[in-house]
Amino acid sequence: MSQPRVLTLLGVLLAIVFGGGILLGITEIDDARWESQTVVTIDQPRAIAEVPSAGILDKLGRLRFKYAGLLRTRELQDPIAERLETTPQDVAGRLTTIVPNESLLLVLVATSADPQAASDLSNAAASELVSYVQREQDAADIPEANRFVFRTVTVSDIARNVTSPSREAAPIVASALGLLLALALIVLGRRRA
Repeated sequence: MSQPRVLTLLGVLLAIVFGGGILLGITEIDDARWESQTVVTIDQPRAIAEVPSAGILDKLGRLRFKYAGLLRTRELQDPIAERLETTPQDVAGRLTTIVPNESLLLVLVATSADPQAASDLSNAAASELVSYVQREQDAADIPEANRFVFRTVTVSDIARNVTSPSREAAPIVASALGLLLALALIVLGRRRA
């Protein structure tokens, strides 16, 4: 067999191995990512109804940051993990919060390879946050008239797929790279002949 044909065959084989290896590696990665959001709002109904002032709204807005931070601690992660029969580390790795400016909302964002698990986590976090705030104010013996509450605004029934577009395009990229490698080896083989 002549050297150009050997190089051509070698190029095709390398392209198949290279492209196939990348595709195999990509398919072995669990790349599906689902995101679920549950939105809660903070409210102090009596205070807002009696004396609607910027001070009360400012206080409630700042309290969202306190509880967003607490959701990143074992104080809240442990009971959430217990509800879902998972670990606090799993909760910590899959739960984040968003505190939108100029609102009284707090968005709990959960991710998972399973859409139901993402939805369950964001909803469990919201439920635990509501319970925690109630327990905290009970322990501090705060009168009902002075209490604030978190209320769930939207419960997450479904998660949305947030799989990275670059992952979805990876098989095409791998195939293109394999073909380019094969063409380069073919051209090199012909130049040497």
